Amino acid sequence: MNPQPYFRAVLWAAVAVALVGCSSTKVSRVGDATLKTTHRGTTFDLLKGADYVYDLEFPQINLSERGEHVFHVRGLSSPVFPDSLLLLYPVFHPLSESAYRPQWGDARVSIEFRDSKGARLFSRTVDFATAEFTEDHARYTRPNLSYYLGSAVAERLRGLTNYDAVVTIVTPTKQGEHFAHLHGESFAFGKISQQVEAPNERQ
Repeated sequence: MNPQPYFRAVLWAAVAVALVGCSSTKVSRVGDATLKTTHRGTTFDLLKGADYVYDLEFPQINLSERGEHVFHVRGLSSPVFPDSLLLLYPVFHPLSESAYRPQWGDARVSIEFRDSKGARLFSRTVDFATAEFTEDHARYTRPNLSYYLGSAVAERLRGLTNYDAVVTIVTPTKQGEHFAHLHGESFAFGKISQQVEAPNERQ
């Protein structure tokens, strides 16, 4: 038996591990939302990406039913803010937003962020008939559309460990069921102790 192919395979496997590195993910509850922190380690600096990826996800909302949904964020200590309204659809559904606009009709959704005492920090109403959505299918295995709320959310919420997100279905979708949730993602480089400072609650 020629041992060279075996050792060559082991060598390439070791190189792959060195390039890709290893990652670990921690999932924690921060009130009504879920925070997923992924630590991505690598030993090859030329391919080095973000050391930490923070993913903040809120509960799902049915856009076809009128009503107000209040979500409490408590004990958040990572630099991530909900900056988009993400609509997800099952696999094998159309990928383009043009297929859904007739079903959305004149749907309107109000999104607010308040501090823990109820003071309004940010407010935006999304008019589905005219709003611009970003189509991102590479990251997911099913169609998804996102409405970006802008950098103002991070500016208003920065430093807060506790706040409330209020999503109100002012006008439900015209036909069919459509679901969405608030979502945020951020990245950090270097040691986590250098990236995340203990934020102070605003008064």
